[in-house]
Amino acid sequence: MNTCTQTKCRENEENLNIWTQQLVLIFYKYCLDHHIWPTIDFEQRKMILLGKKESIDDADKYFLELTTQALKQTHLNNILRTIVWEYQLDSSTWQSYSYKCNAEIEYACSIKHLLKVCTSCIRSKTISLFF
Repeated sequence: MNTCTQTKCRENEENLNIWTQQLVLIFYKYCLDHHIWPTIDFEQRKMILLGKKESIDDADKYFLELTTQALKQTHLNNILRTIVWEYQLDSSTWQSYSYKCNAEIEYACSIKHLLKVCTSCIRSKTISLFF
């Protein structure tokens, strides 16, 4: 049985600097489970995949998904430090949303420019915010 391997190289990956050890382990596990040999070089900012074409294409998409998630998380973490949203419990009591919920609200407002944001933030209830 003949098999053909292919190599795919992504160079100048500026966003590798936000990858955590956990993301690297997740990506390597995914690749190895799909019979792909990955190499990530953080100094040269490149990623190399060696394996079957179909598997490489899937791994490349997964790499981009993980990078997108890391970018979003970095953005949310930055927002967490600066914004505090509150909601009114009754006529005289205000309660702060959780830091995670604050970040999600700000992310939706600043990145997605949503007019209505629905998110599960407080005691597993869906809260609707209108701007």
